[in-house]
Amino acid sequence: VILMAPTIEMPRVTQFANGGGPIIPGTLFPFLFITIACGAISGFHSLVSSGTTPKMIEQESQAVVGYAAMLLESFVGVMA
Repeated sequence: VILMAPTIEMPRVTQFANGGGPIIPGTLFPFLFITIACGAISGFHSLVSSGTTPKMIEQESQAVVGYAAMLLESFVGVMA
């Protein structure tokens, strides 16, 4: 994709916003709120895990794993 640099065109509103989705039929709005709530919960979980994980590790070298897990959890929250 980067080397060939194709022209990518997509309409601003697709058929999926009108309620004709391929996986879940229905309107977009209930699933939009579920997505936002899941992102908020995931972000809160990363906040809580950053406080409890340091208390559970025995060696300083284990902190990298906890920190990476927290970063990935916050990334999931942002992407949701």
